[in-house]
Amino acid sequence: MPFDDDPIVYASGDAGVFGDMPMIAQLYSPELAIMTVGGKHNMGVREAALAAALMRLDAVIPCDYDTFPDQVADIDDLERREREHSPRTEVLRMKPGETLGYP
Repeated sequence: MPFDDDPIVYASGDAGVFGDMPMIAQLYSPELAIMTVGGKHNMGVREAALAAALMRLDAVIPCDYDTFPDQVADIDDLERREREHSPRTEVLRMKPGETLGYP
């Protein structure tokens, strides 16, 4: 249940993109998602861009990337893919310890 005017946030955990994402969007209307994009044991950039489009998100915070040599993601590529699949979805880059005033 949302708190007053706070945004509804979806956290992907280690889930991949899946067919029920449009249903989640319809039921809960998340505005923001924290999505894994590292691609080893979770979604990669390509899958995260499609997931954001399926969920009709306003913004995505990519996470779980560039932590290990085999868990690297090109966030510029994620932004390009978002513009292609879901032009209204903004990619919000954050650094460890950084906070975000949203919206």
